[in-house]
Amino acid sequence: MKKVSKLLDEFLEKIIDEHVQYTNNHQGHHRDFAHVMLSLMEPQDAAKELSNIIGIDRTNIKAIILDMLVGAMDTSATAIEWGFSEILRHTRVMKRVQEELREVVGMDRLVEDLIRLEDLDMVMKESMRLHPVAPLLDPTT
Repeated sequence: MKKVSKLLDEFLEKIIDEHVQYTNNHQGHHRDFAHVMLSLMEPQDAAKELSNIIGIDRTNIKAIILDMLVGAMDTSATAIEWGFSEILRHTRVMKRVQEELREVVGMDRLVEDLIRLEDLDMVMKESMRLHPVAPLLDPTT
């Protein structure tokens, strides 16, 4: 477990270092969320007061990046699991999706024509309707 933790920490440090390097070479240009967080960590004139209130450092940035990665992977994996579950429960639909994949994609190449896979799109949308991966928001908020 410690070995995995150390590898993950090194990976996140590398991400932050790459963003710091980019920021140093392209002053004032924020490419993504990590750049915005780094700008709060090392405040410029206007952000100095906000940074003191927030108190963000490299550890906080690594934790936020990890939360975002895990959240994205977990929801995607859950959506795929439910999609497979629904396809396996409905063999008629599974056969239609299989035939669509054979006709549109074929057996010798990677799936690149997602927009043309209408049946698969309908299956995934219905699966996400039946089994939303994120909790529904409270309508009173």
